[in-house]
Amino acid sequence: MSEPLQHCGNRPADEWLPLIYSELRRLAAAKMAQEQPEHTLQATGLVHEAWLRLGVGVFANRAHFFAAASEAMRRILVERARRKHRDKRGGGAEHVDVDDLEIAAPHGNEEESLAIHEALDRLARPLGG
Repeated sequence: MSEPLQHCGNRPADEWLPLIYSELRRLAAAKMAQEQPEHTLQATGLVHEAWLRLGVGVFANRAHFFAAASEAMRRILVERARRKHRDKRGGGAEHVDVDDLEIAAPHGNEEESLAIHEALDRLARPLGG
């Protein structure tokens, strides 16, 4: 069936659509209650995003439709959490290859710098080499 709730029969959409929307809002509010308080997405926004994802899907019955809507809402919340976590952890930062970096040597004891360089070279060699 192409309509979310075929059992609505021949009733006009303006009669049954508010009922579906109300149920979706209740479902979204329940999902949002489990989220962190500082979450910026509201239940209405979650319903609208889920509705867009459902598109013109084919649903066997009312339970199938609401299960699909619930899954869509869950995925939306997970994607938003992943995006927030990624951004928080420097996901947008520029990645630089360490080998391409030029690091200025400190002014001072050149002998110490050479000794450190030689020690690092020895550590980089395989054992017995």
